[in-house]
Amino acid sequence: MAKLNRKTRRERLRNPTKVFPFAFCAVSLIDDKNTHLIYRTLSNLSGREMFIIGSNQFFKGATNGLKETLSISYFKNWNEFFSYIREYTNYSLIAIEQSEKSIMLPEFEFPKKPCVFIFGSENFGLTDEVLLNADYVVEIPQFGSHPCYNASISSAIVGYEYVNKEFISKKEIFIPRLAK
Repeated sequence: MAKLNRKTRRERLRNPTKVFPFAFCAVSLIDDKNTHLIYRTLSNLSGREMFIIGSNQFFKGATNGLKETLSISYFKNWNEFFSYIREYTNYSLIAIEQSEKSIMLPEFEFPKKPCVFIFGSENFGLTDEVLLNADYVVEIPQFGSHPCYNASISSAIVGYEYVNKEFISKKEIFIPRLAK
């Protein structure tokens, strides 16, 4: 059988040529597998940084050395996070949640300043405190019978929608092929 001459995933890990002005924020529980998948998605979409609320003991199985290229900041609670964001950054806070005041993702106009997309835990979603502190609440449309998307899947959908609407569709980036 012929063998393909391909690099391993670790060998393909590189610093991005373009970093997009967005970050992800996730609630982390001890041994939470969604947190590392959200982190990995952020890296794949060339986001700026990751914020984690709660435990820093999340499952790190699929991060493959990403801490060398993408920073993570930990906060014990939401108050610490909101204080930091308001005082030291210019991010718009966008909660991804089903709510009476949510805007459906396809209709949402992303702000022109950098965004932090906030994802809740699998079981409890985001608290009222988060929804009240968010600049926007955005909901991903669903068509099946399950009441919500997995948090890591939500991060991939929202992150791709943001990069696609704000950069790819406007022809502001070149999309490299990793296989070469």
